Amino acid sequence: MVPTYFGIYELDESTTLASPASTRPYFTEGFVHTVKDRDAILITRNKSDIKIPITMMATYDLRMGDWIEVKAAYHTGSSRSIATEIIKINGDSSCKRANAPIKNFLDQLADEPTREIVLSGQKIKLGSRVAVTLECESDKIRHMKNAVSNDENVVKIAILVNEGDYVVNALTRAGFSNVFLTIPDESIRRQASAILFALFWAQFETAKGKDVVLFVDGLNKISRIYDKTRHDKDGMLDISKVFVGAIEDAKILFRSAKQIQDGGSLTIITYMGPPNNPAEEYMRSDFLSMANYIVTHKNELHIATNT
Repeated sequence: MVPTYFGIYELDESTTLASPASTRPYFTEGFVHTVKDRDAILITRNKSDIKIPITMMATYDLRMGDWIEVKAAYHTGSSRSIATEIIKINGDSSCKRANAPIKNFLDQLADEPTREIVLSGQKIKLGSRVAVTLECESDKIRHMKNAVSNDENVVKIAILVNEGDYVVNALTRAGFSNVFLTIPDESIRRQASAILFALFWAQFETAKGKDVVLFVDGLNKISRIYDKTRHDKDGMLDISKVFVGAIEDAKILFRSAKQIQDGGSLTIITYMGPPNNPAEEYMRSDFLSMANYIVTHKNELHIATNT
């Protein structure tokens, strides 16, 4: 079953127009994200989202996670951009899925993890889910920088929640190929777009046959972003409560870890700081129960029973 990532993107009626009265067209690229009732958007690196008409989705058999290049135009009536022409699908200019040199991550079968990588000086299987418990937040970046040694065969990607540019620079110097950042002053929708793009990018690199390690700055933090988006329209959040749907969204991200048959792998490492309230304690225990490996704040690695 193909998962539906994050149910926050519900497009209003004004975005369903297929022939926009628009400004001058422009070219852009990004990942297809399907939402309810077969609507879809294109998530771009600059955190924007572009409407993909249903007719275009059907004509080209577009699917969640496809990397596409499009011509788009700003729709003056709906105050958003709409894709008007497909240029490439997963690297193929004929726009035929069968010819694409890169297969969709979600279309590829998982394999039993056998290959290994060294994490914090100990071997773990590629394609695993790893939870790192922290005594304080300041330990997180240090662990990210030193957890996996630089290896030309391993792609390191990070999702950071509410961190500064200096952290991005530090991780880049430590060999990370991409660092995706959410910024508190941005809209929740743009923060969600950054997280989605990072996940799709990690899956895309995996689909190309690479071993990818995706460092996630707290699934509990990501749950909070989606909690605010889907549950609290006034911008206020009771931290003593938790929206179950938002936790499930973050679980879907964590479950994405896998080793592909005859291909690459996606290993996901998430960080868990000390809980500040019962809701965070609940989320922490829930995510820890999903992990194949748990690394303690003392850098001790424990193999979970579900490995």
